Amino acid sequence: LPLPLWSQQQEQQEQREAGWLRRLAKDFPSFLPTRLDGTSYEGYLHVYIRGSATRKPGGSMGSGRLTTSTTMTSTTPTGTPRHRHSYWVSVSCLPSLGSLGQKQKPKTLKGAKLQCCRELKRLLFEDEGNRGSSYGELVQRRLGESANLYSFLTELQGIVERAVYVRRDTQLPLPLEVFLPLVEEVATCCCHLDRSGSRDNLVILAEDLSSMEYTSRDCLSREHVMSIRISPDYPLVPPKVFTRLPIDFFATPEVFHHQGEGGSARGLLQHMFAQFDKVVQEDLEPFWRAMDAIDKRAWVLEPDPLRPDLSCTHRRILLEKHVSMLVTVSPLDARVAPQISFLGAKSFLVDLEERASRYIFDETRDIVDNLEGMVGKKLPTRNASCSAETKNEEHRAGMCGICYSYEISTASNKKSIPEVSCENKKCGYLFHVECLVEWLQSDQSSRQTFNTLFGSCPYCSDPIICKTASL
Repeated sequence: LPLPLWSQQQEQQEQREAGWLRRLAKDFPSFLPTRLDGTSYEGYLHVYIRGSATRKPGGSMGSGRLTTSTTMTSTTPTGTPRHRHSYWVSVSCLPSLGSLGQKQKPKTLKGAKLQCCRELKRLLFEDEGNRGSSYGELVQRRLGESANLYSFLTELQGIVERAVYVRRDTQLPLPLEVFLPLVEEVATCCCHLDRSGSRDNLVILAEDLSSMEYTSRDCLSREHVMSIRISPDYPLVPPKVFTRLPIDFFATPEVFHHQGEGGSARGLLQHMFAQFDKVVQEDLEPFWRAMDAIDKRAWVLEPDPLRPDLSCTHRRILLEKHVSMLVTVSPLDARVAPQISFLGAKSFLVDLEERASRYIFDETRDIVDNLEGMVGKKLPTRNASCSAETKNEEHRAGMCGICYSYEISTASNKKSIPEVSCENKKCGYLFHVECLVEWLQSDQSSRQTFNTLFGSCPYCSDPIICKTASL
């Protein structure tokens, strides 16, 4: 741009940024930048709810800002009680301030990342009785559509206020005949945990004991949390349990049928904690070690190694350019042969599939040693010294060459992975059926016979065939 015009546009942008920054400092004074370029902010989001609250988080949820939420009570000028709920929130990967010189200046916060405390995450994303999934989807959509941080925080404040209000109305306090025995039971659990030196594993989230969390550590010292919701009809109605394990914790039915004499539930919580410890520390130990060995000794493409999901039972491992291996491990039987499938052009997979069909899995060997024996070579590892270009090229192995993603959701809410490949060995790109059908239908040179499309590869222009029956 000519210098005068560029200076004028830069001045206008600076004025707009100064406007929402002033409003941010006024309405959200606890939100402060953590980077000088303004690409990361964090602070507390305050939500005010009028009337009597039946459920109040009990202060800190643990050490660190990621697990912090508090509740304070005050009154309005008319005497109506008002409860302030505070939740820690962090927004990163924001567009930098004064980014006018960029070729494509971002107009929204698309690509920004949201982090929040455990209580807010459960309220928006995990609370089944509170339409958590719908709130979470709305928050993510608002984050991608907001023009700046101030507008997003305003939207987020309204969503959280609604979620807290709905949860307050739908979650009743525990009656006295349930609360008093529960106090005694929790006290017994705390004494038992004190003797074992694990008192910090139990965190009470609600003053009426209707909500609590228990943490167990696996053989690799990683934490696994079990969230517990106590019903007003307890113990006739078992508590609701939410976990992030590779198996369903409800698979141990004795947890919810452990009753004492006369049908009472004395000792039920302590029995639940013991069962959770057993599952995490003993039943799943071979699984934790197998997945950890893969993560450390192979180049894992999916799930994201930077954000590991301990409940995930599969790993997609890079073998070579445009070729990857999908390994699915049985959580309760991790020593047996896992399910193996190869992703890539068929011309690359013939030898691999033949070797895999002949290989006999040795349960006495490490899983990575078995995988290397199956493919006939040492698995590549993620090398920190690799160039960014090499990492990007290798990371796209197995990704769709059109949408550059691995897993997508179809119109029928099913998951789809790249299945159609280009048979040109110099190309070898993979494509989702859905993506390739849309591409070929937009190409006038393509033709269709019944449910089969004939066209050209988007990269090398070699012939490619795609069947649409699965759509």
